[in-house]
Amino acid sequence: MELTEIGKLLRLVAATDGRTPPDRTVAVLLETILPGGMTYDDAEAALIEHRRDQPGVFLEPGHLIVGVRRIQRQRLAAAGEPPIPGSLVRSEEQRWRRFWLDAVKAGEPSAVAAGMASRAMGLEPEDVAPAEVRKAAMKELTESLASRFVMPPLSEQNRMAIDRG
Repeated sequence: MELTEIGKLLRLVAATDGRTPPDRTVAVLLETILPGGMTYDDAEAALIEHRRDQPGVFLEPGHLIVGVRRIQRQRLAAAGEPPIPGSLVRSEEQRWRRFWLDAVKAGEPSAVAAGMASRAMGLEPEDVAPAEVRKAAMKELTESLASRFVMPPLSEQNRMAIDRG
């Protein structure tokens, strides 16, 4: 969140609880306290939620942080599984997922976040295989490996040891 947005938010807080609008020093201090991924819109929504759910309780930075994290968790839950491109190795997949998560938490729809993550990774559209293709390939590989490695049946003694934990 930019310093000007923090100032705007502080004026909104002051207007809703009767405090005197703080000076620039408070805004600069808040800039160091609030997490980097917080947007003005999310902070404003968290403020409104706080005022609705906890009337009469002075808003503190921690209230905003908790409220924004709740909003971001709801977005992630609604977005579901990310459509990870099938052409990535594990380390690239982790980087791609981080870009996708950040975009979804910032309010982007899943498909838009996927495009942003792919562009951030320098992937061309033809390099991006849909998640369904990736899942089908993994299932095929798993079945292929399973057919090669057949486990001998367990003895009764081994089965009982497994059941006991």
